[in-house]
Amino acid sequence: MTDFELCFHTCISSSSEEGQQHLDYVKTPVPLSDTLSIVVKEDPSGGGGVGTFISHASLVMSRYFHEMAKNDTPSMPASFWTGKQVLELGCGTGIAGLSLALLPAPPHEIVLSDQAPLLHLARANLDDLAPALHCKVRVLELDWGADAPVALRAAGVDNVDVLIACDCVYSEDTVPLLVDTIVAVAPNICFLISRLRSKAVGELLHGLLAAKSLHVAALALPAEPLQALGGLPADLPSNFEFLQISLPRAAGHESP
Repeated sequence: MTDFELCFHTCISSSSEEGQQHLDYVKTPVPLSDTLSIVVKEDPSGGGGVGTFISHASLVMSRYFHEMAKNDTPSMPASFWTGKQVLELGCGTGIAGLSLALLPAPPHEIVLSDQAPLLHLARANLDDLAPALHCKVRVLELDWGADAPVALRAAGVDNVDVLIACDCVYSEDTVPLLVDTIVAVAPNICFLISRLRSKAVGELLHGLLAAKSLHVAALALPAEPLQALGGLPADLPSNFEFLQISLPRAAGHESP
């Protein structure tokens, strides 16, 4: 068992932004790379479902981008994120988006979004990590669907270069909303990682992406360096699907 798996979870008391809800957060040490580790707050009550704790999918995505930045590959150079506006859907604890703000060459801005009842976790983690972050990060209430760009524009987010989402594919009811949101927001590129829970849900996702003429590529996960940091299942590659999704563009338009 790794140090990460044996880590001691320290419970602390905290209040919500409105000061009306008393919460007991759990502080969990999270290694993102062999040189960087952070502490992330989780909600042990589980009242918000998967969004209240650090999912394996969000941990995989966070470590993947740090591993790619370290390797500085042609497909994703260390400068890939520089100057970009990033939106995270269903951010939960916010770990995936916040991890991008800890890259040596971070995005221009990162917006962590979720439904209102879950935003307290992202806000708490942003407050704790703010002194170490290398770019602007903010938290935004955002409901999925074709009207998502209206809420984004109202918050001053006119264009999204990169959209990320972790473990947002979990039921047949939510998949159409997720795809509608991706199409409406129209990022240059989208990274979507999900635990494979249901064949039917996976087929629905790919069917809807194809129907919208989106280009989908499966990304290979470098399991060994990600698992070496602890806290991930041994069958990592077979249990997760990591997709890079691109919207159709006019001739001459280049994706980031």
